[in-house]
Amino acid sequence: MTFKYEPQNAAEVEPMDWAGYEGEWPDPKWPGGAKVCVSFVIHAEAGAESHESNGDNSPEGWLGETSFIPYGALPNNGMINQSSVYEYETARGFWVLLDVFDRYSLPASMFICGQSAQVFPEYVTEAEKRGFELVSENYRFIDYFGLDPAVEAEHASKALQAIKTASKNGTVPNSYYMARPSHLSEGIVVEAFKDAGVEFKYSNCAYGDDLPYYGSKGILYIPMSLDCNDQKFVAPPGFSGGIDFYDHVADAFNCLYREGTEGSPKMMTIALHPRIISRPGRLAYLIKVIEHMKKHDGVWFATRSEIADHWKKIHPFQSK
Repeated sequence: MTFKYEPQNAAEVEPMDWAGYEGEWPDPKWPGGAKVCVSFVIHAEAGAESHESNGDNSPEGWLGETSFIPYGALPNNGMINQSSVYEYETARGFWVLLDVFDRYSLPASMFICGQSAQVFPEYVTEAEKRGFELVSENYRFIDYFGLDPAVEAEHASKALQAIKTASKNGTVPNSYYMARPSHLSEGIVVEAFKDAGVEFKYSNCAYGDDLPYYGSKGILYIPMSLDCNDQKFVAPPGFSGGIDFYDHVADAFNCLYREGTEGSPKMMTIALHPRIISRPGRLAYLIKVIEHMKKHDGVWFATRSEIADHWKKIHPFQSK
């Protein structure tokens, strides 16, 4: 891919929107009159992390059980204890998490790194069996800030192709997420979708509200969550045990459900990493969270693509 996109000044990067909805949130009119919409995200990153076998200088120091190791430290050290955390994701964590989603008939959006799809194509094929949404999480699970933009552009295209190749249906994602983007990432990724001949539907790279919203260029953002996120088990300040996860996520659900019953429905995202949440002591409390939500009427469990389609129909973009 030829690198085409490079903002010439800060004005070409999405500006900060301090006002948002200015306290007057639109009615999402969720299907069935739901009081709250719940989106489950499953991150599929194993095999795309930093590792000597991938040509990196150090093992992955982010979002593993040994997150006390400084990021980027210990060059040329295989660190099997850290690397095997990612092996746990594909060897066990992914499968037991799927069992939970099967048991409760829950939809999910699978955020897949392209290289992960190559190493472990079951991320894609098992998601498709269940009707899960496929989302690109770029090609590698690395920090893209400071990376050569041409390399980042190549990765954005390779991610789409890798997921398409792993898909038995030839499915290409129409949205993306990046945990560690550069300031150029959005433009680069949108260009990659254009080059692939795929309509770019929405972005997950935002955390700015509890409802979808449009950026200045008309891009629809379906907000992600860093608080209802199992990464807080391994990234301080965070959850010290499963009960902390349950208390926080259930309280968030209760708060948003109350807002919905009072006439202002919202959405919430619960982000999960199979290598983290699927440890037995944590998985038990994810199940408790699901059972708590399932006791309530008027909850719309949806993929993020379904949310985007609904939002664009009810609230089409209007330039300011």
